[in-house]
Amino acid sequence: MMNGMVEAAVNWMKAGLPLRKLKIVLYAANVDDKRELLEKNKHMCKLFKDLKERYGMKELAQKNIPIEYDAYISFSKEDEMFATIIKQKLELAKSDIRIFENQQEIKNEEVWQEDMYDVMMRCARVITVLTPQYLRSVSCMEQYNMALCCHRTAERDILTPFYVEPIEVMPTYMGLVQYVDCLEKDTNKIYAACEQLSSTLDVTVNAEVAYERPKLEYDVFISYCHHNSSKAADVMDNFKALDPNLKVFFDRELKTGATWQQTLYHVIDGTKCFVAVVTKEYLKSPVCQEEFSLLLSKHCQQNDNLILVPLLVDDLEDVPLEFKQIQLVNATGEFFTSAIQFTCTAIVKHLSGKQTKMQFLFTRPKISLNILETQERLRRARLTDRYPMQANWRGKTFPPDLESYYVKELDQAQGKDIGDKSDKWNLEDAKYDELARQKVDIKKEKDLNLKKGNEEIEKDLIEFDIAISCTKHYLKFARFFQKMLKTFVPNITISSDEGSDQEKRAVLENASKIVAFVSSSYTASHSHMEELNVALCRHRFSPQPVLFAIQLHLLPKFPSYVHLIPYRFCLIDEMWKQIVKKVDWQGAEMHALILATRNLFEHNERVSVEAAIALTVAAMDLVQELRNESKSLEPTCPRSVLGNFARFEAEANALQKAPIDEPCLSQMLYTIKLPKKPEIEEKNPEKLDEKL
Repeated sequence: MMNGMVEAAVNWMKAGLPLRKLKIVLYAANVDDKRELLEKNKHMCKLFKDLKERYGMKELAQKNIPIEYDAYISFSKEDEMFATIIKQKLELAKSDIRIFENQQEIKNEEVWQEDMYDVMMRCARVITVLTPQYLRSVSCMEQYNMALCCHRTAERDILTPFYVEPIEVMPTYMGLVQYVDCLEKDTNKIYAACEQLSSTLDVTVNAEVAYERPKLEYDVFISYCHHNSSKAADVMDNFKALDPNLKVFFDRELKTGATWQQTLYHVIDGTKCFVAVVTKEYLKSPVCQEEFSLLLSKHCQQNDNLILVPLLVDDLEDVPLEFKQIQLVNATGEFFTSAIQFTCTAIVKHLSGKQTKMQFLFTRPKISLNILETQERLRRARLTDRYPMQANWRGKTFPPDLESYYVKELDQAQGKDIGDKSDKWNLEDAKYDELARQKVDIKKEKDLNLKKGNEEIEKDLIEFDIAISCTKHYLKFARFFQKMLKTFVPNITISSDEGSDQEKRAVLENASKIVAFVSSSYTASHSHMEELNVALCRHRFSPQPVLFAIQLHLLPKFPSYVHLIPYRFCLIDEMWKQIVKKVDWQGAEMHALILATRNLFEHNERVSVEAAIALTVAAMDLVQELRNESKSLEPTCPRSVLGNFARFEAEANALQKAPIDEPCLSQMLYTIKLPKKPEIEEKNPEKLDEKL
């Protein structure tokens, strides 16, 4: 058993599981029991020591693995017909294609991971046939997760999902992977997908050199809502007619198997010019709003080279505040054709270093935007609105409502009695806990008795209230935060950073809240950025907000999108230092809890006093948010998850009773004078610009 456990763990690490340490514990209640236990298990301790020497500090990732197969097809037994069709279409598209024929199953009594990993790493592509039956199969889901690990470890495009039957609720991490749309069981679609796939197979390469991470650099990025794809295609056609060599990103270029959300964000960081096709549908789409917000932020920063050019295609009476921060080109109705021709011409000339009479499109706003300062100003405004900052804090407590978050049982244990407020919150906790239990019962009932062939599968999904996402470098902040949460709501369930890859994904999929402690090491960690993107996606489409983000310190410039996450708290905000200076800690009785909780940890694991206050208020906010949501029956989705600097400024101004400067749409709209018909047909960029 010991040998199998260690080998299985090593094989998962080899496949890309971010497992940092493996401990096998022999539990002993006291010292005497420990000696007896060690004596009885001498052989086991020796075996573990041998295994540790064999695998410890070794290079687990295999190198120079030859590609022996073109495709590995993963499917459930009920979907064998689809697998056969895909196999036939692949053979039609590529007559000499090599397909791994054997269907691999999990062997309960054997270490199966290594065999599956070795086969998949020797395949150019792993095709997964996504159907409801696939998701119900334990073997299929393990194959999918192993393919995902191989995709990450080999750093090449391995995973290729074929979506052939509608799935009512797809796990978020699977939905973030770009798939081939083969719905409606359309064999023509399947053949087209197989033909395209066959052209990307390269069986002469080895895993070591098969993939070189692309720089994702483009001249132009076209942002549009899929309802308006024909309008976006017209813009694309104009660019290609003007310069066939222009690198234009159209989202149809997303590679199958890529994580589409992260790819879009990274492409934006490598794009020179961004064209937004603004329509009614665009304004309603959370993803489009996020793209626009990110590009507007980059456009307004003096140290960024990206240019944003919005085209207003629909005739609208007004647009939201964030769309009126820069000039929009009027491309409505009869202006559409001339507007896109002149705009595309001006962009092509600008990218080639030439001057254009539409130079105003490429002039940055005079304002100097600092998104960190903007978010800090908003957080200060929110805190000041909640706790008005008196000039003299001596003898006062902070936060003043801290006592209302205690539970009565804890106070009695400390010899204190807070009274009616505690009873009130205990009642709220009881209601919240009962609601959570009902929620879990419904979920379990729904997930039980799923069938695989003639067998019954019991799906073990545990619904956590809170999931914590934090790198090991900054665990002290997460641990203090968890302590405070447990102090306020003892029955709250908080996930730990343990378990298999699949178990961690299940936790992220079912948590009521995902608390992300974002730092420079967090943005550098592939696995943690995957967790963040799951949280972002769930936050966008869940009935209630999911992500609760806390910024620990200054973040690197890239990826840019992490700067627009609305951080509820930031530990380096100046206001926390100011609060510490103003509050009389010796005379503030209620602060004993914060200091006592901080002192529970070893000196090197202890957070600063400023961080302790910030994390305490953060825990209070999160508890209050959960309580409010437990009473709310109204879902508020979909929602944009990335913030917009104009919205941040407007909210801060409103809280501080400052005026909000919002221009009229007509002031920000630029209308191109309609040329004569022959001029519209002119395709020469130089002549078009002269006529303008």
